[in-house]
Amino acid sequence: MKKIALFMLAAAASCTIKNDIDFPLVPGDITDFVVEHQMNADISKESRTVHVEVAESADLSRLELLRFSVSEDARCDDLTVGETLDLSKPLTVHVKTYQDYVWTIYATVRVSTAIDVNAWADHAVFTVPSEGSANPGIFEWRREGESDWATSPEITPKAGQYVYEADGLRPGTNYYVRFSVLGTSSGEVAFSTEAEAQVANMNFDQWCSETVYGSKTSWYPAPDASSGRIWDSANKGVLFIGRECATTPEAEFVAVSGDGKQAARMQSMFPSFLGIGRFAAGNLLTGEFLGTVGSGSNLGARMSWGTPFTSRPSALKGWYAYSPEAIDHDDMGKHPELVGAGDTMQILVMLGDWDEPFEVNTAEGVFIDQENDPHIIAYGKIESSEATVGSDGALKYVEFNCPLEYRALDRKPKYVIINACASKYGDDFTGAVGSLLYVDEFEFVY
Repeated sequence: MKKIALFMLAAAASCTIKNDIDFPLVPGDITDFVVEHQMNADISKESRTVHVEVAESADLSRLELLRFSVSEDARCDDLTVGETLDLSKPLTVHVKTYQDYVWTIYATVRVSTAIDVNAWADHAVFTVPSEGSANPGIFEWRREGESDWATSPEITPKAGQYVYEADGLRPGTNYYVRFSVLGTSSGEVAFSTEAEAQVANMNFDQWCSETVYGSKTSWYPAPDASSGRIWDSANKGVLFIGRECATTPEAEFVAVSGDGKQAARMQSMFPSFLGIGRFAAGNLLTGEFLGTVGSGSNLGARMSWGTPFTSRPSALKGWYAYSPEAIDHDDMGKHPELVGAGDTMQILVMLGDWDEPFEVNTAEGVFIDQENDPHIIAYGKIESSEATVGSDGALKYVEFNCPLEYRALDRKPKYVIINACASKYGDDFTGAVGSLLYVDEFEFVY
């Protein structure tokens, strides 16, 4: 019996099954993943991550799962097509086969790099289309060669755009700007601020002369007559029939004294030859006198108005002194009501995007339409009929500041026109003989 019992125990032991069989290694992969507003998806089996890019208009906390699949023999109980996912933070899910695989899903917003930059000298306006997004965003900018970024406050889109004006920028400096939504940044966009540009010889210290019409001397506010015309006057037109220039340098009566300091002196006159003449206002302008046109009662002048200029100042400042006389000429009969009234000086500034200097023709009545010309970007003027005299009755300089009113903030000029004249209506051959205007030390303010 003992032998039988031992045999039975051995047989029973031989029937025991050991539960340590190794299960096959079956991968558990996410093979497809699509949520609403999705622009792109990167599924990495190696890192077990799903990175989805969604449009700026998407709300990361509420994204509907449109499509989802896993590899063969795998399942995922954490996700269901049609449910709403919160991907504002990484989402962990389990894909199961015989093993358990942990996947991480995260989303970022695709931020447009279409940053429009309207850069002035000391500030810039950044604009990005919101493309339907209501998410707040921020702009960041830095100077070239620096690593620290300046940051705007959070900006809520309005009228389909994110807009921010960055102040305190350095003129004539290279910068980079980028835009971020929900922690995702766009590419960097390079821009340069405008220089605080000035027109050459705005202090009117440099003058030169040349001989015209045989033996007559014409003056120009330039260091050299052959250096090209930045500033000019109607002197050559006046000398065509007269003997004296209407616009000349002034070395004694200046706004700022010092070695080599000069000013511009403009006096309205009636140049004539054998009793035939035409009223001429003393003037000074950026541009060039091109020549006389017409004859007799239709005698006039051609002038190109404007010199190249691409910055956008806020004002023109400087000094002027004025001694007006009573208007005694209305040679074209355009302003008969002004005869006998006091003359008026004018300092005019226009920034425009004409493709070339504007050609004025007084004989044909071709002038800039200062109210309606669509090329005018900014406009300003100073006018006065008052004599600038001190308590002692002597002529004196007064300081002026001429603000520029911008008619378009998103366009840059190609030319600047500065025109100073002793008689405002000189283009119409109306004014007072003897009206006298001095100007000195012009400067653009930014």
